[in-house]
Amino acid sequence: MEDNLQRDIDKGTSTVVSILRYLAVIVPVFQIITILLNWSNCRLLAKFLNNWGSIQNNFNRIFSGFYARNNFGFQIESRTCLNNLESCKKWHSAVICAYCVIPTIAAELLVISFVEGGPGFWEELLMFLGMYGHYQLLEALEDVKTFLICMDLKRAMRNIRMGIDFQLRWDKVAESTVLSWRQLICQLQTQTRLAGEYLKPIQLTFLINIILNGTACLYLSLNIPRDNRVSTYISALCAGLCIALLGRLFVKSIIAEQILAEEIHLVEDLVSMDTSNFSEIVLKQLEMTINWIAHRPSHINLGNYAILRKQLFLGILSLVITYLIVLMQFYQTR
Repeated sequence: MEDNLQRDIDKGTSTVVSILRYLAVIVPVFQIITILLNWSNCRLLAKFLNNWGSIQNNFNRIFSGFYARNNFGFQIESRTCLNNLESCKKWHSAVICAYCVIPTIAAELLVISFVEGGPGFWEELLMFLGMYGHYQLLEALEDVKTFLICMDLKRAMRNIRMGIDFQLRWDKVAESTVLSWRQLICQLQTQTRLAGEYLKPIQLTFLINIILNGTACLYLSLNIPRDNRVSTYISALCAGLCIALLGRLFVKSIIAEQILAEEIHLVEDLVSMDTSNFSEIVLKQLEMTINWIAHRPSHINLGNYAILRKQLFLGILSLVITYLIVLMQFYQTR
């Protein structure tokens, strides 16, 4: 059995090793870029977290009756950040940075030494799998951070909607009431734009990663000669990496669109409410609020380059398929 396995490894070993070397070199490059961008943008994240304090105070002030009756607001006090990011312990930050950066750089050095020294197939495979596991862990942490940001924004929009509904049922709506609604919604829209500024460099790098590495992995998966078991396993690994990248983008798009969905429900509630008892001034303020929301939707805007939504996923998927067709034609020509 071991002899048969060794023969399978020897068949097409050069092709498989070349693929592993490509993945082992290019994947950590994007990992290092993501780490550095995340590190440089930590102040924007601190500002995003700190802003929740003022938004929550305004919410409790405007919807005081709703807050007292239901005993909840945004409920995100546990994730608010320190007022000054510099007060974070330096050794703690250094440990996190070392954990993120050192394994990645070490993997790059191992790849270079392996390319020069020409080790066995199993050494390269184990090295790549270990490095890929570390890469996926860091990417999962980034995805969790994006998920928490989007869920906080969605929860805040839902709470505003519930607070407005409570005031319509139990309180008298005046001009100042509608104006306070609009001010609170404007604060939340500003928070959404700040989230887009923080996520912009990381997510744009992620999109480039999908276009380059996702297309390359899918191309390699379709063109690896499947004349032995090892080549089949590597082909499945490349296909899995491409599917994982596209799947992560799809999940992020779905979660980010939920913010806009809550805002649309809010507009629908404002449009469909009974306004027969409202004065002309209140109706004018209400119309201004609806127009404000309609012309300034709450999107995770990545610096006017892209908007995190399902259309972005479809656009990236079409790019990957287009580039894959071009590469396949080039491969057939050769």
